[in-house]
Amino acid sequence: MVSRAATVARAPRLRIFCIPFLGGLGSVFSGWVRHQPEEIELQALQLPGRPPRHAEAAHSLYPELVDALRDALLPRLDAPYAIRLVFHAI
Repeated sequence: MVSRAATVARAPRLRIFCIPFLGGLGSVFSGWVRHQPEEIELQALQLPGRPPRHAEAAHSLYPELVDALRDALLPRLDAPYAIRLVFHAI
């Protein structure tokens, strides 16, 4: 669920997990890399059911999505972190 880190810091001072809007792609955060200091690691989450994970079924229930996010993030919480949610409204 967590894509390759857009930026990799050896000992990150802060790791930012970026969650795109529903239906969005983790690649929407690729432009953020040039604005991040070296010691900040940026990791974009890519939800199932969207490219490149389109072959996987999307979560249809919110609790399933929350469980999947928890399982994906817990192993990566070995550095101070922040979670950035992006919401879109039409």
